Amino acid sequence: MSLYTYSPLSKRNGFHSIRLLRLLPNENDNGIIECQLFDYFLQHTDTGDYLYEALSYIWGSPYKNYSIRLDKCVFHVTKNLYAALSRLRNRDFERIIWIDAICINQDDLEEREHQIRYMAKIYSMAKSVIVWFGESAEGSDLAFEAIGRAAQTRLSKPLLTRELCNDVLREVSLAAKKSPPKLKDTGYFRNDVLKAMGIAAKKSPAKPSLNTELRNNVLRLIERPWFRRVWVLQEVAAARHILIMCGAVQLDGYTFCLGLQQLNLPDKGFAESQALIRSVVFLISQAIFRPKSTSWWSGRTTLEISPLAELIDMYHDHEATVRHDKIFALLGMSTDDLTGSGLLIDYNIPWVKLFESLLLFVSGKSLSVEVICDSDIAVAKATGYVMGEVSSVELDISWSDRQQVEVTFWNNFIPSEDRYSWNNSVPSRDRAILAFLVSANPIQEGDLVCVLKHNPTPVIVRPRDDFFEIVKFNAVPYDSGVERDWDTDVDNSSIENDYEKWVEALKSITSVTLDFLLVWQWNATVQQQEYKEVEAKCGIQKVSSSKAERLSKVALVMAGSERFELISQKIQDAIDFCKLSVGKDHPNTLTCMDALGLLCKNNGNWKKAEAVLSGVIQTRILVQGENHSDTLNCMQIFGDLATALEKAGLRNDAKRIAFILQVLKDQERTIVDEDGVIFVANTLDEKAMAFLLRTRGHEFKVTEGILKAAISNSHGGEKVTYLLLEKRKEDIEITEEIFQNAVENFYGTSVIQHLLEERGGEFKITEQIIEAAAGHRNSGVLQMILQHLGDEFKITDNILKLAAYNENPGAMKLLFQHANDETEITEETIKIAAYNRTPEVMQLILQHPSGKVKITDEIIEIAASHPRPAMMKLLLDYQGKEITIPEAAVKAAAKNWNLKVMERILQHPREKFKITEETVEVFARAKPIGMMELLLQYRGREVKVSETVVKKAMSETDGSWVLERLHEDQGKEIAITEAILNAVSQNAEIMRILVDSRGDELRITPQILRAVAEGSSGDKTMRLLLQEKGHDFIVTEDLVEAAVRNYYCGKEIFKLLLDFRGVEVKVSEKVVKNAASNPFHGEEIIKLLLERRRDEVTVTKEVVITAATAGIMLVLIDRLEDSGSIPDEILNSIPENWDTREKIMRDITIERRYRQKRLRKEELQKKGLPDDYDPEAQYDL
Repeated sequence: MSLYTYSPLSKRNGFHSIRLLRLLPNENDNGIIECQLFDYFLQHTDTGDYLYEALSYIWGSPYKNYSIRLDKCVFHVTKNLYAALSRLRNRDFERIIWIDAICINQDDLEEREHQIRYMAKIYSMAKSVIVWFGESAEGSDLAFEAIGRAAQTRLSKPLLTRELCNDVLREVSLAAKKSPPKLKDTGYFRNDVLKAMGIAAKKSPAKPSLNTELRNNVLRLIERPWFRRVWVLQEVAAARHILIMCGAVQLDGYTFCLGLQQLNLPDKGFAESQALIRSVVFLISQAIFRPKSTSWWSGRTTLEISPLAELIDMYHDHEATVRHDKIFALLGMSTDDLTGSGLLIDYNIPWVKLFESLLLFVSGKSLSVEVICDSDIAVAKATGYVMGEVSSVELDISWSDRQQVEVTFWNNFIPSEDRYSWNNSVPSRDRAILAFLVSANPIQEGDLVCVLKHNPTPVIVRPRDDFFEIVKFNAVPYDSGVERDWDTDVDNSSIENDYEKWVEALKSITSVTLDFLLVWQWNATVQQQEYKEVEAKCGIQKVSSSKAERLSKVALVMAGSERFELISQKIQDAIDFCKLSVGKDHPNTLTCMDALGLLCKNNGNWKKAEAVLSGVIQTRILVQGENHSDTLNCMQIFGDLATALEKAGLRNDAKRIAFILQVLKDQERTIVDEDGVIFVANTLDEKAMAFLLRTRGHEFKVTEGILKAAISNSHGGEKVTYLLLEKRKEDIEITEEIFQNAVENFYGTSVIQHLLEERGGEFKITEQIIEAAAGHRNSGVLQMILQHLGDEFKITDNILKLAAYNENPGAMKLLFQHANDETEITEETIKIAAYNRTPEVMQLILQHPSGKVKITDEIIEIAASHPRPAMMKLLLDYQGKEITIPEAAVKAAAKNWNLKVMERILQHPREKFKITEETVEVFARAKPIGMMELLLQYRGREVKVSETVVKKAMSETDGSWVLERLHEDQGKEIAITEAILNAVSQNAEIMRILVDSRGDELRITPQILRAVAEGSSGDKTMRLLLQEKGHDFIVTEDLVEAAVRNYYCGKEIFKLLLDFRGVEVKVSEKVVKNAASNPFHGEEIIKLLLERRRDEVTVTKEVVITAATAGIMLVLIDRLEDSGSIPDEILNSIPENWDTREKIMRDITIERRYRQKRLRKEELQKKGLPDDYDPEAQYDL
């Protein structure tokens, strides 16, 4: 019989025809499928239905291994289509169906392009669209039954009242009469429907619960490939009635959606699938509300569902065999006029050009687009503004087509008079709760809402390290706000107010434009965090800009964020990178610092903003000049900081910043007052002070406050002070307070030496000055003062305390050199020294010749907890055997984990402290094993071991001392409880002692066995229990599952169970799944199962999908199917970080060839033939 040959489609009165398939009846279900094709003209009519059905399905495998009879000729179809035709065929009546694989000549590219333009019309005019999921498998029949029951439960009470039904139908009718009908035109009546649904949801029965197996059946059903195919979107979006089939069962489309939404499906593990199918389910559920009409725009039929940008946002994660179809399938649903866009249904258009045309169109030509290396990734440059940041999102968006988002508007979009509160120094930010259409890439916290130049529609982008990922092209919220409880007395004015805030924010865009480097990937979220990773993925060698430049631009954009801690750290990282790569004075580095100052300003961290921005201004003036645009921009930010402080009520700070800004800009000859000079002296370096002295020095005198500020300057105060002392010596009077400030400054001693040598006669050394010197980390300060004083001072208790606190023992040593034998050392001073991390200070005190040092229990406890053992040694050596060690000190030493300190304590006479049970517990928890060993060595007879002590020892240490104690007579006093057995389950040595000495008391419970099977060293213990106590327990399925899940020694434990109790080991599907999910021993366990219990191992697709590694999957696939054909569900489950599908299939082929070669070799060896024996070669002469 000849193969079928297509005839050209006919044309009449300017209308092109389509082909329809007549599926002929057959009483024999297994009989040959016979069909006929005929031409049909789709002329628009407002009356009647077109009496044909349209099939929505997936082609599945590209191999057409099945044949049907088409017009008495042979026609090859795929396996999935053959199954669909078999199910659709009626025994008595013919069916008229449109099926793309048959009704379109797929080999004629011109016809394909032409017919694709009519796809929306073909499906919208069909009396019914039949969705074919495939043949029944994996509990799909049960899943359909559960979904149907859930829908019936949902409908057990009236969804709508008669009045509301009439209202809804009236609104639907009015909307249908609009021309052309659009989703946005019908948005107001959809709210009425949602209100009604909200009321019904409040009054409906509780959602039915499913058992695990049935829930998994439903999940597997909705994870079928049909939901991922992009063409199904247009097919169900056009349908006015949908019938869903899977094998022999079927459900109405609306019933299917209603039941699916009613089921309590798990939150974890389902989110990704739910995001993918949510949009499809929504389109199916809306079929009953759809008008029977389409429009013809730009040479194509369109359903006018949504703008193209919105369609891209929602459906770009759907799949197509040909990349062009990812775009072509959405054109038929667009409300946009695509004239002149370059978006034509033409497969000859290069993908790069088509992709660029799409991005330019949906972005309003606001982007400079480049598609990378013929890939699905595009890079674009744009300028624009940031409206605000997503501060929180609705995590559980369920089946709704909306996602609730809280947007925090940045300060640029809040009226200046409302931005600050006089009693709050932190700028206030306005927020709005808005509802956006759910997209394939859900909005996340931290995303930015932006308006790009030349495009009035906002977009949402996601900050990465040095670029931004596009999340939504069409970020327009619903004007009805978020969904509320419609049947309650809620003030909906707040909803309208939120949307009004959004509108006002759009109107108030007046801020400077920012530069954006944008990246968009078609099928997925951009996983890369750095632009260089995007480049590496696509093989780009030439970088569009340096990383330092990209980081600086991202930093400037993010400076408006309210997430201060996170963003400031990211900007600081960018600053550090730029300093290393281009230098600290490079414009990119300075731009990042501008961003940090701006971020601090926007978040009320005035002090840091002031310090950062002032430093940047100085550097820019030196590097770029006073009139450079970057310098002026930074000065503008600094001026905005002064304005912000003024509005926050911090007038003095605002005045100081405004003053220094005017000085740096030198635009106005303002009076330089003391506050302004103090700011320069305390904050800037000697160059800034020299600039001020040079340009405005005649306007001020160097007062005591100015000199104090210079001395306390941590950035360069020493040089600033020297500068003032040198240039304005005649103005400066050195007082005691000034000198004390110099002593308290930890940043150098040269200023102190200079003041003592040059101006020492002008001030008196007070006790407060000596105290400050005693606490100074540089003992040279105290030494200079003491040499200056000679014998003219007295050592007070306060001076000694400060020296005892000082970690530099030099201060205490200097004081004792000038002290006499009558100097009293108080208990408080000794306690301070005991806390000091430097034991040398305590040593100096104990060696004081007065001998009046008293060691109290509190001091001993402090020393016992000291990180250095030398502290305790000093005290024990000082008072010898007479010292009494309190129990608190023993506990402190045990908690301190210092073996040397503990050994010194335990060597002390035993009558000086007692060993209590509480003390033993502290020792049992000590990590160093030697701690308990020391206690047993020195005070073993006094140690009472309780159940609590054993449990703590085994849970927090290796418990080796328990082993020793069980050997002793005292071990018999320990009651062997289940808790103790659990604690020692991983220690085979201790378990052996218990079995040998206390075997009759041991009760091996399932919980103990599970603990052994799950442990990191459970194989040794399990062998012992099987050998010695095996008669006391049975091997349960729970025990086997725990064993095969064990990451550490799962193979060994499972092998022991097979060797000792093989008959009791049940190999269920759950056991195989647990073994397959074990990434460390799973492959070995699976091989062991196949070797020992091959006939009992059932490998299903679900088992294969759970494989934790590629090796496990290869073993399971080999068992699943000998032909090498791998189901799509398995291929789609392979993680991206594994080998590619092609490589896995290649590995399978290599493995099978190797196995066949090995089996052949073994067969030849049995026959005594050589390995290279070839029977055909015997006839080659």
